[in-house]
Amino acid sequence: MLTAYQINLMRRILPRLFFVMLNLVVILPAAQAQVKVDTVSPTSLDPKLIEWRDARLPKEYTIADLKITGIRYLDTAIVYSIANIQPGDKFMHPGEDLFAKTIANLWRQKLFSNIQVYVYKIEDEKVWIEIKVQERPRLGNFKFVNVKKSDEEELIGKCGLAKQTIITENTLPRY
Repeated sequence: MLTAYQINLMRRILPRLFFVMLNLVVILPAAQAQVKVDTVSPTSLDPKLIEWRDARLPKEYTIADLKITGIRYLDTAIVYSIANIQPGDKFMHPGEDLFAKTIANLWRQKLFSNIQVYVYKIEDEKVWIEIKVQERPRLGNFKFVNVKKSDEEELIGKCGLAKQTIITENTLPRY
């Protein structure tokens, strides 16, 4: 038989024990749900691309094909011209900074916010290249509110705003 002290102790401990057990039942599955399971199967890489990355001895390559992706507004022929790289060009890898010059040529125009060069295929001494660019945003439309038409035209002249203007760091106001 239980004494009054034991009954009182059980009345205090049992609710706390029940609360702890309930938390464990709820928290443990949630904690296990935080573990990320990789459902994407591993992608195999072409061994020639790994050799390209780790190359130590210079070897001459020819550009077999060149793709420029990510262009939305500009003419691709202009971008090819600015890049100053084309199929048939020969270069030494490692050692020649052909891709660095290409990126510098494109970057100098201030038309792009991101430029990446990928070699995606190699066969013998031929390489296939992709230049992925991200164009800077353009000013789509603008509107002055609570301004007279004559004042609006004056403001447009002073600001130099025009539709489809490329937005750069210098375009945005600094506060």
